[in-house]
Amino acid sequence: MLRIGFCSVAVSSVTALAKSPDGAYLLPDGLPDDCCPNLKNFTRLAREDPEAALQEILDSPLHSLVNPIQIPDAAPVFPSNGSPLPIVLTHGVTDSCFSDFMVNVTAAAGARVGAHAVCIAQGKDYLHDYLNGLLMSMDDSVDDFAAQVRADPRLKNGFNAIGISQGAMLTRAYINKYNDPPVKAFLSIHGIPVGVSGLPKCFQQGKPLGLVCRAIDEVLSDLAYNPKIQSFAFPADEYRDPFKTKNSVYLENSQLAAINNENPLRVNATYKENFVKVERFAMVKAWQDTVVYPNEGSWFGGYADNSYETLLTMKETEVYKNDTYGLRTVDEQGRICYETTPGDHMAFSDDTLFTWIDRHFVNRSECVVPPPAPVPTPKHCRACTTIVGLMEAGAPTVHVISDLVKLYCWIHPIGVASTVVCDVLANSAASIAWFMQQGYKPEAICEHLSMCAPESLNFIA
Repeated sequence: MLRIGFCSVAVSSVTALAKSPDGAYLLPDGLPDDCCPNLKNFTRLAREDPEAALQEILDSPLHSLVNPIQIPDAAPVFPSNGSPLPIVLTHGVTDSCFSDFMVNVTAAAGARVGAHAVCIAQGKDYLHDYLNGLLMSMDDSVDDFAAQVRADPRLKNGFNAIGISQGAMLTRAYINKYNDPPVKAFLSIHGIPVGVSGLPKCFQQGKPLGLVCRAIDEVLSDLAYNPKIQSFAFPADEYRDPFKTKNSVYLENSQLAAINNENPLRVNATYKENFVKVERFAMVKAWQDTVVYPNEGSWFGGYADNSYETLLTMKETEVYKNDTYGLRTVDEQGRICYETTPGDHMAFSDDTLFTWIDRHFVNRSECVVPPPAPVPTPKHCRACTTIVGLMEAGAPTVHVISDLVKLYCWIHPIGVASTVVCDVLANSAASIAWFMQQGYKPEAICEHLSMCAPESLNFIA
């Protein structure tokens, strides 16, 4: 069984700490005594009781929700132009290479192409990989990634890469900084290859803000570009405040600014030379992403300087126009393809994953024009609330929800308002299950899934 779906891999978290020779986490040096009490409390907890620190994360809204979907029995697809390349995967924050989700995605990807596939872990087991996904800077993570791929003889001639959520930022940084052994094709799934400009909703209604979210709030505010914070906090490293992009503190201290070659006084020509060696970029954006902000970032876009209103496409950004790290070069050579999914962050099916792998790794076919964002209508809203309402009584598990949606849509192909509703609901089964457990009504669930606009609720029969 392949575990894929609504995975709230929140782009937010806490510190990466230096380690003592015995592997214990250390508090960062140089922070003011009155700085970040919650952050310091959490890092002490990670050092003294890592299991308790992990439980804090599991109890917070940052924890992943994974939607299991059955893999159809299908023979692997082998490239016609020689031996298939191996695949290297990187996971998002609050996930691990040892989770069922990543174990099965890795196995499925390798089976699809008939090649070696490996997820690069940031620790020796689930606990250490999970925490180090939070507690390691971007630079340190990239160096560790490079060391591992270089140590694997099966990767010495190059590989295709799949970066999931924050893993896409890690993979992109590896490409710029090392790319040896080289990435041939890069599939970014709901990724943040150019950072993020805001936090997901890090709270639970009716409950006080937890330790993890208090720590995050401190890190990703005014302290984000403090050099000490940058040295041990991956979420701060990938944070791009549009109001500070011309600020010397950002240009001199941000690891993201360095990878982007945004500081004209510190341009590293190697970053561009490495980036343009990649033969194919496949960038997947979730239209209803509630984690990546803005979701245009999944397509190398972002907010204009000093604005949270003017959203720029990739070609309108300064890093593209100035070709600071090779983005314009690869685009003008037709090497960037765009893909979309209709629902939320990490809501996609096994068939969709295999389509991306076949298109960009196996066949290296021409880019396709992605479908536009789904626009909810009263008809969509009625269909969504009808289907979700039928599930209420049974309170089914995640995989049963997905199967029920597919069955209902197959039986009633006309009355379910096109395949848009079916696709969104089938791929968002974990989200639906969670909302049901919290007692949300079908109308609220469908509004969250963007199948019901507020005005559409008036039309529900």
